[in-house]
Amino acid sequence: MHAVAVVVAAAVAAASTLVHASPAAPVVVLDKKLPGVRYMDHVVFAPGAVSAALPEAAAGHLDRRATCAHSICTTGTKLAKGCDPCADKIIAADSFCGSTSWDSICVGEVASVCGLSCSSTTTSVKPPPTSTTTTTSATATTTGKPPQKAGLLKYYGGPVISNVEVTMLLWGAANFASDLEGFYAGVTDSTYFDMLAQYWTPTQSIGRGKFIKSISLTGLPSGTSIDDSNIQSYLRGLVSAGTITPNANSYYPIHFAPGYSITQGGQGSCQVFCAYHGTIDISDISVAKTKYLFYGVMPDQGGSCAGGCGSAATLFQNLCSVSSHELVEATTDAAVGLATVVGSPLAWYNTAQGEIGDICNAQQGTVLGGNGITYTVQKEYSNNAAACVLA
Repeated sequence: MHAVAVVVAAAVAAASTLVHASPAAPVVVLDKKLPGVRYMDHVVFAPGAVSAALPEAAAGHLDRRATCAHSICTTGTKLAKGCDPCADKIIAADSFCGSTSWDSICVGEVASVCGLSCSSTTTSVKPPPTSTTTTTSATATTTGKPPQKAGLLKYYGGPVISNVEVTMLLWGAANFASDLEGFYAGVTDSTYFDMLAQYWTPTQSIGRGKFIKSISLTGLPSGTSIDDSNIQSYLRGLVSAGTITPNANSYYPIHFAPGYSITQGGQGSCQVFCAYHGTIDISDISVAKTKYLFYGVMPDQGGSCAGGCGSAATLFQNLCSVSSHELVEATTDAAVGLATVVGSPLAWYNTAQGEIGDICNAQQGTVLGGNGITYTVQKEYSNNAAACVLA
């Protein structure tokens, strides 16, 4: 999920019904879970409030005489309302597609919003998956994609990151900055990422990625107590200023210097979570070239985080572990931070256990990076293997 939570004795006392937690000592667990409530990145909602419905255009007659600039199944310029019935539905649910550009996320919504398959040569309706048994290796044979077996993780129609491009943001004098550059470069170009190929969607595949660069941030908010709302506002400012130019593959892990305390959803770093990843809708920023900005928040793993966020021998190894957890979750469930229903923009998700990393939380191992260096990472769940794996 979005956070690798550390539940301490105080939290256990406040909610004696927490699962996966031991009241005897701080334990690395899945997110704090209460009976009957599902926990997602920025949203907590009860099952009774869940609806799979997406916004639709108001009923009425639309002029269908317009011609689409390109197919709804290919990326390109924005599409005009009225050129295609499916395009109209997508624009009604996602205005970015009709005002800015028709990117890979818009193409993905052909399946999640319209129930159509871009891989089909006909216009027959193909409903999106509604159970974990609808996607099989037989489908992979016909599409030419890797085998894809039903498993704990179900696809809900949202975007994934096809070939992640990591730009690391340094919030103050973060520890291990140069080593982390090697970590992101090595791990994204390794068999660790090859395993993720099974989590393709009707319109996207997942392959290896790359490290772009690191940026030492300036003009930061004052103080050492930072809320996620401050982080999101700051990132939006970077986009507006042109300091960062996200695309559909961009991921921005933010590594904090020692001494910072971060809150998200009322919960604190190194008290409830070790790290998390989130999503910002930047479609209202005029210079933005994509709809979403994907980011991660990695507090320094010393101080109160030490010993509670991994069992490896060094702080750097544990930092790599929690960073890999968020990196892979952002890749396979990129827009979870904006989800308000069990449906799109969720991508690969399990309503009981969370995201790909949550199912295997705190299970560490090592992988050989593409740069020839071995790194500590967290195991991730494989539907195909029905197990937590490293590759």
